[in-house]
Amino acid sequence: MKYFRICFLTCVFLFCANVLVAQPQTTFDIHDSSAPVSIEAEVYWGNLTVVGDAVESVRLTIAHTSLNGAPVRVQNWKEYVAVDQVENMIRVRGRRPDEGTFESVDLTLHIPARAGLHLRIEKGGEIQ
Repeated sequence: MKYFRICFLTCVFLFCANVLVAQPQTTFDIHDSSAPVSIEAEVYWGNLTVVGDAVESVRLTIAHTSLNGAPVRVQNWKEYVAVDQVENMIRVRGRRPDEGTFESVDLTLHIPARAGLHLRIEKGGEIQ
């Protein structure tokens, strides 16, 4: 019985730790082609992370943090980013917060290794 309690409490602890650490996010494919692609990504305040790999699609993951510092699940990604595609040029722009408010829109792009990149952060954040 003691062993069962220890295992149960360990599982509960690991589950709670995972929930607290995991940031709500939304992930989706925005492009799928074997042709070379160029990508422009821009956020007003937030982080841009780019992962190049031997893939043919471009996958975008969005995370949003509001003024109180709590991550918010992105229900409708179109409220937080604009994605435009003209031929093989993909432009991803995080939204600008309302005047006097803070929000962070973090974008992670998984892209083909051969893709061209232009990345920009206007106010603050990191590019990785």
